[in-house]
Amino acid sequence: MNIKKPPLLLALIILLLLPAQALALTEVVSLFQVGNSEYLAAGQKRVMDVAPIVIDGRTYVPLRYLAYSIGITDENIRWDPAASKVTLAKDGKTVELFIGKPEMTVNGSPQAIEAAPIIADGRVFLPARYIAIAFGYSITWNAEQGLVSINTEASPMATKDYIDKENNFRLRYPAGWSARKASSSGTVAFFAAPPENSNDDYSENITVLHLKNQVLNSLSSDELQEYILSNQSNSLPVFNIYETGAVDLSGLPAQYVKARCSDGEREFCVHQVIVKEGDECFMLTLSVKEDKLSQYGDLYNRVLKSFRMLDQVTRVFPAGTAKYDGQWSEPDDRGYIYPHGWGKMTYTNGDIYEGDFEYGKREGLGSYWARLDDDYHGQWKDDKRHGRGILFGASTGYKEKMAYYENDVLIKVTDFQKGTEPMPMAPTPFEIGP
Repeated sequence: MNIKKPPLLLALIILLLLPAQALALTEVVSLFQVGNSEYLAAGQKRVMDVAPIVIDGRTYVPLRYLAYSIGITDENIRWDPAASKVTLAKDGKTVELFIGKPEMTVNGSPQAIEAAPIIADGRVFLPARYIAIAFGYSITWNAEQGLVSINTEASPMATKDYIDKENNFRLRYPAGWSARKASSSGTVAFFAAPPENSNDDYSENITVLHLKNQVLNSLSSDELQEYILSNQSNSLPVFNIYETGAVDLSGLPAQYVKARCSDGEREFCVHQVIVKEGDECFMLTLSVKEDKLSQYGDLYNRVLKSFRMLDQVTRVFPAGTAKYDGQWSEPDDRGYIYPHGWGKMTYTNGDIYEGDFEYGKREGLGSYWARLDDDYHGQWKDDKRHGRGILFGASTGYKEKMAYYENDVLIKVTDFQKGTEPMPMAPTPFEIGP
């Protein structure tokens, strides 16, 4: 299938609804596209007199429009042609850059950057990434579409959980939305929408269908995608598909189709995803009017990412874990399981812990072998060394010493005394030591 590159407004949904992205609580502040003189800011389409460009793998955006897009006003944009100097100011922060110099200052503090400001076609261009980050924004780059998205933290979303044990799925949807469940032809449907749109299939809404058709459940990934395309053409008025593909949604294989549709009066976008695991098959459909993309896009991304089959488990590891062998907890209400009981954890820096865990934290008795520090064998509490233990390493002259910790702070170290009771260690199913 020949998929056309979408126009800028439609392309926004690619960044906002793409299931492969992490469930980041962010909102799109502005959106630029390389080679396109139109851009989006605060949900409105605006026009530049020159388009963003890419040089040596770096995206450059015209100075004034990049500043406008993050709320910097004209009086806080200064260009000094004699010194080839750009100054931007906002919310008590001042950023200065010089043409051709791979450095910028933030409130007087110099910072190295990998792409220097340039002048092209008589316009000053700035490296978008460094300006966005300097003013507290994050940035996303979509190479396939040539899109630069400048993002900010979103406010937490008040949500409700819809849990359907009979049909084995869970979804988190906006708390203020109305939701209903209906059954027909062996297919269970869940529908959620803002109250004002509760009866409008083509406005902002979320639908989940549990597909209980055995023939459909046996289809391959490519066949599933063809089914979605067929379903789109049969169920929607006028549609134009602009992206299809395969993704991983919450650890499950999925196929998706994104389309621009019309009911004759309104333009709207539909994002349809089929999730398949074993004999289970679900279809998630997100619908949004084209002029509401910026308002609902990130919200839809979070809803998509919250979808989970109830019998699906997700292993949760502490940060820095490279490998874990051991016992696990029972799944919690989110389907998460944690190291729990006895286990052996290898960290990315090469350190090893072997001992008791309680819901992912070191708790009880355990041994920690450190590549660049002293080894510790003893008591742990709330993921910290806490209580009695044995210390061995450079600080002890490579002799075993009695140690006492409180909340990971070493309080006292003493030599072993004659007749001292050794530190008790629980039996382990693993070989002790690295």
